[in-house]
Order: sequence, then structure tokens, then C-alpha cells
Amino acid sequence: DDVINDVFHGFGDRGRLPRDDRGRLDWTHRGPNRDLQFACRVNRHHFLKTLLSAYETTGEPRYLRRLDENLRDWLLAADGHPAPQGFGPGQLEAALRMPVWTTIFFRLQDESELRPATRLLLLAAIPAHAKYLRETVRRRHNFATMQMGGLGTLGLAFTEFQQADRWWDFARDVMVQEVRDQ
Repeated sequence: DDVINDVFHGFGDRGRLPRDDRGRLDWTHRGPNRDLQFACRVNRHHFLKTLLSAYETTGEPRYLRRLDENLRDWLLAADGHPAPQGFGPGQLEAALRMPVWTTIFFRLQDESELRPATRLLLLAAIPAHAKYLRETVRRRHNFATMQMGGLGTLGLAFTEFQQADRWWDFARDVMVQEVRDQ
């Protein structure tokens, strides 16, 4: 219900994301303590799984409608970029969004509240996220495991993409090397 009311949680903080005059959320908002980590947490999209869980628990479509609205709002605000200016540093956020998006996309296949336009925006953003995760991998760092987890998820879940095999192969190879190195 907090998310329905534009209240988000991030690293111990709880704050309302402001909306502009067009009703769009400010995804760069740093919360009540003006902390970048608040924006980072919000832009990892765990709140979408919270809305999904609320829907699955209650059956109330308002949770799915808000999930669709917030996801579409974020995708439009980000304009397809995995690390938009001010949305947080980007590498972890992009990586951690991928399992969330995958869950949302496949679990809501039969739900009309996840609109076709939102589905298309999400699918259109996936190649840029995969490219970003591949190009920014932080070797010999725990970020690498999370980045490759996100990239590998895309490669395994969205096999329709031409690059899916390459995403998976790259993620697997980097992950194996990181296990050795770390």
C-alpha cells in the first residue's frame, strides 16, 4: 500500500517520490535524507515484486495496475537507458532489475493489467541493459557476480533475442573466472 501511495523504502529510509506536473514520478529522488542510496534502491525495482506479491496474495487488480503504471513510467523516464543520469550509479541497479523484470514479464503473461505497451517498452529495454552489463562488468569485484547474474538471466529467459546465447555464454564465462579469481 505504501507503493500505491508513492512511498518507497530504501536502506532504512522511507520516503514519498514526488510527481511532476504531468504526474510522472521523480526516479532520481534521494529520499528524506537526500541519500543517493535511496535512489539506487528504488531503481533496482524490488518494489515491483512487492506489488506482484500483494496482487497474488489479495487478488486486487489495483496492485497490478500500479505495477504497470510504475514500470511504464520508469521505462519512459529512462528512455531505454540502463543507467540514466541521477537514477543511481547504474551497474548494480541494471543487474538487479533483470531478475525482477523477468519475473514480472513471465508471471503476468495472462494478466491484462500489464499492458502491451509496457511489455513492449520492457522488451525494448532489454538489449541495452544486456549491452551495458557486458560492457561495464567490474572484474574481481562482487559487482561482477551480480552483473553476470543479471546478464545470464536475460540470456536464459529471453532466448528469442539474437544475442541471448552470447549473453549467457559471456555471463557464464565471466562468472566462472570470477569464482576462481575471488
